[in-house]
Amino acid sequence: PSATDIRRTFATNTSAQCYVDCTTTGRGRCHVYSLPFAFDHMCGLTNQFPGGQFTRVRKLLVADLTCAFEHEFFERISRSFPRLTHLTVFNDREPTRPTQRPDNKPVSVPVEYARLIELDVHATHIAYVAQFLDHTRTRMPRLTVLNVDYEQLVAVTNGFTNDIARLNCATVERVI
Repeated sequence: PSATDIRRTFATNTSAQCYVDCTTTGRGRCHVYSLPFAFDHMCGLTNQFPGGQFTRVRKLLVADLTCAFEHEFFERISRSFPRLTHLTVFNDREPTRPTQRPDNKPVSVPVEYARLIELDVHATHIAYVAQFLDHTRTRMPRLTVLNVDYEQLVAVTNGFTNDIARLNCATVERVI
């Protein structure tokens, strides 16, 4: 069924929202939620997440096992969750679209996570570690806890010698 068909089943609740994920194996999953969203945690968002305003959500887990997260997805997350303090990313797929031009200038404005204090990217493709730590693509001025695969951290920071991650890691107090 389409998202419209699913919304119709909640005719008594006009604030019901949903989106549908279809995998390459033909299986589907429907995410149904009401707005305003009353909880401070949200789990399992995928690439199909359409956006919205989730001002109460502080902790978010995004995971997609079939499609890579592109830069635009993280822009949508940043806009939709303005009070986000904890973000966990699960995705081992490499993004297909580059987030930088050949001249190393960003394609778009950096994604801003103004309140993010904890980032967990330990179970992701190295491209996401690079994207989050690179201050020209992502800004996290309050980050204090970073959960990351050590080998990926060493590779992205070139053995802790380059400045690309210096701004985003300046406030980090704990690395897991």
